[in-house]
Amino acid sequence: MIIDKCIEVLDCEYQVVINRPSQEKSPITVYINQISNALVNCYIYTILNPLTHQVYSTVLQNTDNHQLFDITKNLGHMLTKKYQCPSYVNINGDLTLEYYTMLLKAVIDIIES
Repeated sequence: MIIDKCIEVLDCEYQVVINRPSQEKSPITVYINQISNALVNCYIYTILNPLTHQVYSTVLQNTDNHQLFDITKNLGHMLTKKYQCPSYVNINGDLTLEYYTMLLKAVIDIIES
């Protein structure tokens, strides 16, 4: 199921697109883009080792913005651990930790609805 929503966080609007397949263990895909942004910033693939419960990530598209990289990686890790499946996470635009916590809650609410 693909869900496409516009979410306003503080003074910024973000497009959030989530693909949550109905098949168990299929990857979750999360795309978050600040409406005024035209660039692809950070894109990370995350998997879980079922034997050790260790989470591993690989960078598919890197960014010079270290905070955005950490936020994208963190969201991938959280989704992979919570839902026990791989995740693809792409976040674009300006995003601070304050915005991230609000967007994280919105993403989880969308996935679980």
